[in-house]
Amino acid sequence: MSQFVTTFGPTLTIPAGTGQIITVAGRDIPTENLVGIIIATGGVGGELSSANLAQFKLKAGSREIVDLTAEELRSLMEVWGPSHPEIGAATIPSYAYLPLNLFDLPDTDAADICGFPQGMDATLEITSNDPVGLGTLRVGFVQSTRTPTLTSRLIGNTVGIGPTETDRLYNLSGNGNEVLRGIAIPQTGLNQLSMTVGRRLVYDSVPGGVGATSRNLLIAAQLLNGANRGPAAGTANLDPLWLRPGAEEPLGSKAAMLKITTGATWPATGARVAAWFVGPQ
Repeated sequence: MSQFVTTFGPTLTIPAGTGQIITVAGRDIPTENLVGIIIATGGVGGELSSANLAQFKLKAGSREIVDLTAEELRSLMEVWGPSHPEIGAATIPSYAYLPLNLFDLPDTDAADICGFPQGMDATLEITSNDPVGLGTLRVGFVQSTRTPTLTSRLIGNTVGIGPTETDRLYNLSGNGNEVLRGIAIPQTGLNQLSMTVGRRLVYDSVPGGVGATSRNLLIAAQLLNGANRGPAAGTANLDPLWLRPGAEEPLGSKAAMLKITTGATWPATGARVAAWFVGPQ
C-alpha cells in the first residue's frame, strides 16, 4: 500500500481585496511523486466560495493542469471524494483537497498511479476576494512512495452560453491519449443535456425537463452504474454537478460534444464547464 508523506508550508496571510492572488512556487512545493495538495485556512475570509477563496490554479512549468473555481472544487470533493465529506452543506468549508491522483478510487495503490508531472516545477495560485484580509492559509503537499505513470488535468472554461438558449453545442477535446474522467456543468437552469463521446451517446436527458428534473435524472443515472454517490445530506443546491462519461476511452482525435438547453435561471454571465482529463506522463 502506498505510503504518504505530508509536508506543510509556512502560514500565509490572506490579503484584503478583490482578485488578490496568493502564490506558492519553487522550492516551497515538493513535486516528487506529488499526488495531492491540501489547503487549510483560519480566521475570517478563508471560506471555499466565490466570495472568499474563489479560484485555484496549478501549473507544471508553464502548462496549466488545474483551473477550478471554489464551487467546482467543492462539488468534486463532495460527490467523488472517498470520505464523502458533507462540504456542500450550509456551513461553507475552510479547507480543500486539490487532487492530482485518482482520488475517487478507494485503493491508494491504484489511485497513486496518477500524479504531478515528474521533473516539472510547480506554481500554485489561489485567488482571494476577501474584503477584510484577516485570515490565514497553509498549504500541505501529499507525496506517495509510488512513482506515477499518469497525470491529470482539471480545467474549467467559460462556455459562452446564456439563459434560455436551445441546443447550444460545446466541445471538450483532450490531448493525445487522454481519457475524459468527468465533467462539471451548472445544474441551475439546466433544462436539457445531451453528451456524445465520438459517436457514442452518453447522456440524453428528457426534453422539456426543468432544473431539478434534469439534475435528478442525471444523478439517478450516475447512481445506477455506481459512477457517483450523489450529494450528501444538505447539499440539494450543490452546483455545479459533476458527471462521469461512462466507459473511459482515449479521446485521441475525438471530441466530447455537449448539447445544452438552458432556462431563465441559468447563469447570465460566466457559465463554466469543467473537465477532468487523465493521460500518460
